[in-house]
Amino acid sequence: LRLPWIKGHGFWCQDMDWLHIVWRLRNLYIDRKLIFCGHNLDKENLYKAGPHITGLRAQDLNGSDKQNYEAIKRMVGVNDDGEGLDIDMIAALWPQEDFRPDAMYWLFVRKFLCIFISDAPVKEKLEMAGWVLGYLALMKMMIGKEKDQTLQKNFLSNETYLDVVVSVINFVLILILMRDAKDGEGSWSHNKLIDVLVRFITKRFSSRFSEYIFGFVRSILPNQTSFRARQAITVTNYILFQLGAEYELGKAMPGSKRRVARGKTRSDRDAKKEVMDEIYSLTDEEITEAIDAGIKSVLETVTNDPADGGLRDVEGRAPLPTFAQLRNEKLLKTTGSSGPRTVGEWELSIQDFFDLGANESQGLLDAQTIVLEAELKKRARA
Repeated sequence: LRLPWIKGHGFWCQDMDWLHIVWRLRNLYIDRKLIFCGHNLDKENLYKAGPHITGLRAQDLNGSDKQNYEAIKRMVGVNDDGEGLDIDMIAALWPQEDFRPDAMYWLFVRKFLCIFISDAPVKEKLEMAGWVLGYLALMKMMIGKEKDQTLQKNFLSNETYLDVVVSVINFVLILILMRDAKDGEGSWSHNKLIDVLVRFITKRFSSRFSEYIFGFVRSILPNQTSFRARQAITVTNYILFQLGAEYELGKAMPGSKRRVARGKTRSDRDAKKEVMDEIYSLTDEEITEAIDAGIKSVLETVTNDPADGGLRDVEGRAPLPTFAQLRNEKLLKTTGSSGPRTVGEWELSIQDFFDLGANESQGLLDAQTIVLEAELKKRARA
């Protein structure tokens, strides 16, 4: 297992905004003719099931309402902390074979979301990561085998697909970084910065939580519209001081009308220490096993007999892949870039990302970086 290293910058880990990604996953389900293993995914199926089964409201399937996070929580059946709701749409749809492919799509969204917002054990989150990557690899592979289906019409948008893959992969890589990175004394298990890193991992990778910081800044700098980097250090130290005081005292600090109500401190250091102990004890083999278990679970769900909760066969559908074939399905691809960094064509599969330890050269790591750099440049031009 290796982390991308960019010369002159160091270890490279890109976190994506999971909130914007799940918004787009909902919008694509509503507006695009998605197909999974020959099954059409259609919001009409949720209408047919009825609100007494799904627990949805009329606005939840309105494609014009593109940033409805409350709708997403109802569709995946979890609250803000990734805990189950009283009405679980996925569990309610699953017994009906006609609705099972749609339920499986929303199970994919739930697992992606819970990687970032839930307090599930780290190994369980790694299995969720494998499930998400396996689902997308299978969906993409099966569409590519059919003459009447295309990735442009029946798959996620390229931007959303790339963001899901990158965010999940880098979640795993960040765990590895936190496990292996060292401070000046050879270990950072006693580094004060580790508490800050853990506090902002996963759930804090979202613009939603940036609003707490913005609100805090507005409350202490009410007459300023901007501030420079040097002043940002003072502001950040003040925020961390308040969080630490709230933790030590067990009481919320006085609030302000100019900021988002924060209530009880959101930093539970004792719980975070347990998370770090779990991360420190992870081995490469355990990480790989958890990811593989997620991939296998996707295949089992599709291949199981419908009477046992599997998907119904579709007449004329291309054969399903084996586990090894699915694990080697290419997730990202680039044809290189102009200039001295051109490396030709690279394709990266799930196995490539998490078996890099077998390759001592920088080839795959450079390719991984170029894939993402190329996408960033394309977006900048757009």
